[in-house]
Amino acid sequence: MLDNLTKTLNHPKVKNSTKAKVLMRAMYGVKVVTLFVCSIFMAAFSGSAKKLRDFQVLEICLWAEAFIELQFFVNRGIRNTFSSDLGKKSEKLSQGLDVLAKEVDGFFHIVLIELDALLCNLRVGKCSSF
Repeated sequence: MLDNLTKTLNHPKVKNSTKAKVLMRAMYGVKVVTLFVCSIFMAAFSGSAKKLRDFQVLEICLWAEAFIELQFFVNRGIRNTFSSDLGKKSEKLSQGLDVLAKEVDGFFHIVLIELDALLCNLRVGKCSSF
């Protein structure tokens, strides 16, 4: 849905009416900022920085440079946060897998000891019928 809204992001041409031009530029600004904020929420709720969008703003807007700087700063911060959370989670997963491997090794060691003891008893003792 966000992709479809982004595709509709354009600066419509208006007749020579000054009031109409001002209104359309204001509406364009509202659309850009709304989509930017929505992409931040999408990234936060999905847990993935892939949902972030880098919006291109028309250079004729007086606020274009400020918006691009803000967008760069916010998106970079979010991407860094997700990439460091991913590094921490992969490290935690690795530690968990190490613990699991040790426990499985211990379990099979116990099973082999018990199996060896059972076979030793069968060889030395009398076989009983099941």
